[in-house]
Amino acid sequence: MNSSGIKRGLAVSAISALAVAGVPFIASPASAASGDSLTFTSAGPVRNGGSVGAKISFKYTGDVTDGTFMVIGSDLTSDADTPTQTIGTPGAVTVDPATKTGYVFVPVTTSADGASYSFAIYEDEGTAGVQANEARMVVSGTTSGVPASVVISPDTQTAPAGTYTDDYTVTLKDSSGRVTQLDDDGSLTPEELDISSDVNVVLSEDTFVADDMPVGTATFQAKSLTSGSHTLTAETAYLDTDVSDTALLNVLAAASGIDESMVDFVTGADNWDGYGDGTFTGPGGGVLVRSDQTSIQLAIKSPANAGKTVSLTADGGLNDVTFGGAQTKTYVTTLDANGMGTITITPDAASIDDGSTIDLDGAGISTTVTFEDVAVTEAEANATTYISAYGGTVSPTVTVLDQFGDPVTGVYVTAERTGGANTGAVTSRMAVNAAGQVTFSLADTKATAASHVTDNLSFHVYAGMLGSSIADFPNVATIVYTADGNGEDFSLTVNGTDPSTPTYDPATVFAYPLADAEINGTYGAESIALAMSGGTSGSPVTVSVDGDALVLKSGDTSLSDGASEQSGSMGDSFTIVGTKVGTATVTVTSAGVTKTAVVTIKSAGDEDVARNVTLTAPAKAEAGDYATFTATVTDAFGNPIEGFEETDLNPIVTGAAEYVTDSDETDADGNVSIRVKIDSDATSSSMVGMSVTGDDLGNSNQFGAAADRELASSTTDDAVGLTESMDTATASVTDVVNIAELEQAVADAQAAVTVAENDLEAAKAERDVAKVTFQEAVAKVKRQKAAVTTAEHKLAKAKKTGNKMKIRRARRVLQRKENLLENAISQRKIAFKKLVAARIVVKNATATLESAQADLDAAQAALDEANAG
Repeated sequence: MNSSGIKRGLAVSAISALAVAGVPFIASPASAASGDSLTFTSAGPVRNGGSVGAKISFKYTGDVTDGTFMVIGSDLTSDADTPTQTIGTPGAVTVDPATKTGYVFVPVTTSADGASYSFAIYEDEGTAGVQANEARMVVSGTTSGVPASVVISPDTQTAPAGTYTDDYTVTLKDSSGRVTQLDDDGSLTPEELDISSDVNVVLSEDTFVADDMPVGTATFQAKSLTSGSHTLTAETAYLDTDVSDTALLNVLAAASGIDESMVDFVTGADNWDGYGDGTFTGPGGGVLVRSDQTSIQLAIKSPANAGKTVSLTADGGLNDVTFGGAQTKTYVTTLDANGMGTITITPDAASIDDGSTIDLDGAGISTTVTFEDVAVTEAEANATTYISAYGGTVSPTVTVLDQFGDPVTGVYVTAERTGGANTGAVTSRMAVNAAGQVTFSLADTKATAASHVTDNLSFHVYAGMLGSSIADFPNVATIVYTADGNGEDFSLTVNGTDPSTPTYDPATVFAYPLADAEINGTYGAESIALAMSGGTSGSPVTVSVDGDALVLKSGDTSLSDGASEQSGSMGDSFTIVGTKVGTATVTVTSAGVTKTAVVTIKSAGDEDVARNVTLTAPAKAEAGDYATFTATVTDAFGNPIEGFEETDLNPIVTGAAEYVTDSDETDADGNVSIRVKIDSDATSSSMVGMSVTGDDLGNSNQFGAAADRELASSTTDDAVGLTESMDTATASVTDVVNIAELEQAVADAQAAVTVAENDLEAAKAERDVAKVTFQEAVAKVKRQKAAVTTAEHKLAKAKKTGNKMKIRRARRVLQRKENLLENAISQRKIAFKKLVAARIVVKNATATLESAQADLDAAQAALDEANAG
């Protein structure tokens, strides 16, 4: 900065009062000289007479480090030291050229703690005092005293075992609550309060000295491997009076014993399909993941570890797989009240290659994730047999799959027919779509009635339109040629019975609802077997069912495996299971041939499958009378349960009524009536409510069971597909009537009508009087007007005679007549206003009567309705 060598006294104007961290300060405008400039932005707390000083932060232009920071009086001419303050030498200046910001520490001593200080800082380049074109700024504030308290914030944090918390912030304050600083002779130490036994808590910091807390605050973190609550303290030392504060660290218990049955890997492409689908170690153990997957999610389900934390360490060191550049990373999750939770591992995409591995370890999980590049392993046709008429066309769809059973995109496929009528026919290459699929249109050109040998259908996969071969899949399906394009007829049996026979009775082919979600015979006949014979071997078969029944494929036994429609091939067996009671129609279609059968889903009538309860209240109840609530008990699918005891629903009545024990049980519709006696003094404002809660009777039914679990005591998902038990229901009567109250309401309304009628009659009488008075006033005005006219004529006559005495007498008479007229007009106005007022009173009284009559009608209607009910 160029110096003119001329010192100037510069007045400081428009100083703005600011405050940072509870300490007020004043900033001057940036200096106006060209070159460097300083603009004050904030000032930190400063301990009176302390060695650290106030942190003065600023913005700047130019290069303010080419001079020495000096202090001077706030008027830029006098000394910074005064009888009430002593300003120390500024420390080293720290700046950030990227943001053009900086700070400097300046010690301050005032005559008393909390006293004000004010001074200026300037950049002295020429060692000749402050000059007009040198950067400068003005600050002011108040000092703080010695530390009188310590505050830790937040006062409580929760963390998994072995994991550091977020920051705890420690703040020093003086006796007036101002943020303050340590001095060279003081320190502050965070530690666990009770370390008389084993040291359970590890802190990220040991001791803070003055230079560690330049603005009166510091931060630390804490962790522990021991679950439970730990008390932390931060205490000063070497002060005249040491002060401290405490905070809590709540450590969540660590999960353990998690095995394969409790884990499912749910990445976009992996070789696990559901909980326990693989093993952590051993032959075929571990997890295979496609190498383009950069997010690996573990779903965990461990009820025994509910509320505990899972810490899982991922180590990619063997193949240099990294996580944010690090070789290892620990992932933590807290399982919910059901023991459910997820962990998502995110390795760096650039570090993953074919064959890369990640070792996972923690909470019982110990396995290896191995990455594999995509490999085409299957070309799956949508059928194993296609039926074509001679000269017809079939349209097979093939899906190209990788080793994880996921579609492969970006490849090309050809279809080839061999060994039959159209041997040697090969299509051109066709690209698969986003689902890895391509559909061919294969026309028959050679099959005839005399020669229609079945074709074998093969598929070949290529890297591109002109690329090399990737894989060949011979004899994936066959094409059978018939005259009409349909397959051969087949036979259908249902539980071993042919539904096409005259003796077939759907009522005898039945199953009970699959109340425990598993075909295991617990509740008797739980499934119906379908079998097909004959037909065209290998031809596609579709089995569908209505009526809320479900179709299961061969080998499947769980409700969750069922669907309203399933596909397979001729010769496959299927199973029908039921949910809702009633009949269901089964439809089987293969190669253009369709068979149907009607089956029955019967009610098991078993209290053991009671799972849900609902409750309805009567729309209206009468004080002193009985009211009936209706509870309905059903199974998981809404089918009624007969024979469930009313008392096992534990009715609880609230409000103006009492429970009446009848010891009834549910009927065939699952309903049971629960009576209450309404209090005799209940009114329309009274509430009458009831709640019922199904008793599981020592796990002898399904009340209280969680979703996917059969019983309240189940600890695993042993009934996947069942919804959560609705074991509690409530209902309230919304209309309580009291006949005596309604009768009184009618009487009160009738009395109000009578009063209104009397008021109306009185108002009419007053109106009539006012009307007569007004009419009389009008007539009087008319008479007085005539008298005035007569007087005016007499005055005119007197004027013609010239007799002054007659003229004076006539004028006096006229004046009296005019006065009387004016008075009559005034009385007419008054009478008119009274008449208008009387008419308004009549109108209001009429409205009051009409309203009273409406209230009476409503009260009478309510009474009539109550009596009729």
